[in-house]
Amino acid sequence: MKKLLTMLLCLAMAFTCAFGAAACTPEDDKDDTGIVTPGGDDQTPGGDDQTPGGSEQPGGDEQPEPEPEPSDGLKLVLNDDNASYTVASLGSCTDTDVVIPSKHNGLPVTSIGYGAFSGCSSLASIVIPDSVTEIGYEAFQYCHSLTSIVIPDSVTSIGDLAFSDTAYYNDESNWENGVLYIGKYLIEADSSLSGEYIIKAGTKVIAHSAFSYCDLTSIVIPDSVTSIGSSAFFGCSSLASVTIGDSVTSIGIWAFSGCGGLTSITVDPDNSVYHSSGNCLIETDSKTLIAGCSTSVIPADGSVTSIGERAFYDCEELTSIVIPDTVTSIGDWAFSGTAYYNDESNWENGVLYIGNHLIKADSPLSGEYIIKAGTKVIAHSAFQYRYNLTNITIPDSVTSISDYAFDGCWSLTSVTIGDSATSIGYAAFSGCSRLTSIVIPDSVTSIGEDAFEGCINLANVTIGDSVTSIGSSAFRGCSSLTSITIPDSVTTIGAQAFASCYDLTSIVIPDSITSIGDWAFDDCINLTTVYYTGSEAEWKQIVIGSDNDNLLDAEIVFDYKGK
Repeated sequence: MKKLLTMLLCLAMAFTCAFGAAACTPEDDKDDTGIVTPGGDDQTPGGDDQTPGGSEQPGGDEQPEPEPEPSDGLKLVLNDDNASYTVASLGSCTDTDVVIPSKHNGLPVTSIGYGAFSGCSSLASIVIPDSVTEIGYEAFQYCHSLTSIVIPDSVTSIGDLAFSDTAYYNDESNWENGVLYIGKYLIEADSSLSGEYIIKAGTKVIAHSAFSYCDLTSIVIPDSVTSIGSSAFFGCSSLASVTIGDSVTSIGIWAFSGCGGLTSITVDPDNSVYHSSGNCLIETDSKTLIAGCSTSVIPADGSVTSIGERAFYDCEELTSIVIPDTVTSIGDWAFSGTAYYNDESNWENGVLYIGNHLIKADSPLSGEYIIKAGTKVIAHSAFQYRYNLTNITIPDSVTSISDYAFDGCWSLTSVTIGDSATSIGYAAFSGCSRLTSIVIPDSVTSIGEDAFEGCINLANVTIGDSVTSIGSSAFRGCSSLTSITIPDSVTTIGAQAFASCYDLTSIVIPDSITSIGDWAFDDCINLTTVYYTGSEAEWKQIVIGSDNDNLLDAEIVFDYKGK
């Protein structure tokens, strides 16, 4: 009945607009910041003289129900994919009834952005189309007149506080045993909720932070649930048992982080995306351990190659853990707050190891440090902001230098990378402003985004012969770099890869390059010579992104054979 009334109201508004409400018809239907009102007299495809079949359309009076007219004043922004739109805000927060369009400029409207309607206290009803898949953080917060909400089945993600302090939220009769649902969507649990809780059958999505800091002891997630939001059970320190149904296809970051009392994790064996083994929650295809507990045994059969961010965070009873050699990546804070992490006897000269994996360096670490022989992985952020570290030696045993591993090590002047490392992670050496030279060994196949960004004294770089890609902003802001030779193994140079390398005067580009990203050489104001190993015809086949004028204006020496 409520949906019918909403539809009739919207049709009435559209009828009023058609007979003189000038504000209902926008002047420019291509403006990305305004709303398009479809169906104007001069815009409707197939007007009176073009409609196939004229008045004698098949089906007689049984015509498809028209979509409600979208509201004026909505601000929509084009998403980064250039293929969809997000509702950013409502121009007038005095509107009482709002209809979101399913399309704008021919593209689907897929999300309601962060705080899009926050504080619109007059808003009483909202029509959300089936095109929307995401409702953002605080999207409708403080909509004090919003009493009724219908969320379409297309929505797969609901941000934290999305409906907080709305009239619907504040109506105690809408809460079921301390839990607020909107249709098939579980929005929030009261912080006083405790003991065992079985989520209502038919529930589809658990919103972000829905149960955070609740005093739960066990949770059963039914087969109907497809998505568990980020931090959904964060800080549920009494939670001992988790059972996940067979339909869950998305689990957000930190969903079970801080659940220090967790001892049992079970996933239905019919689940196609996740599985449990040794009381570990594992994303099957990516081989990522998402959540563990004090009783976890990480499988050594190759089914886990990555330990996710905060996977064991605050597992206070975890006194020992074996990380198999199959693990090549360890996320930030993965073991922070565990008994093993907090035991000072496990730290060796200010550095915490778990077997062959280097987890974290203590903040007072200074001077030269030689990583222990046999170490295989340097974990995410392991040495981040160790300001007094001056020299680091990475042994041949290390295969992976994770994201942010040495980020912000301002005093680091010398780095030796062993010949087994295969990857340099995102921002691994970003902000190492005193680093003057680096030799990237032939074993490395990829240089991550922002890997050496902001290394303003980096003057000499040798890139090994196995690197195939140089990530976006990898050397951005390396203002002391004067020349660089890119080996013929590289096929792509990422966006802004060498942007703001002010002292760069020459570069050798191999004929293996197929694409150069936007702004890759932006602000390389002294770049005068490009040595290209291929022909002029091959040069013209390279896809060169926008804002690379400094590259294109330089003298290009073709068929370069080396000095």
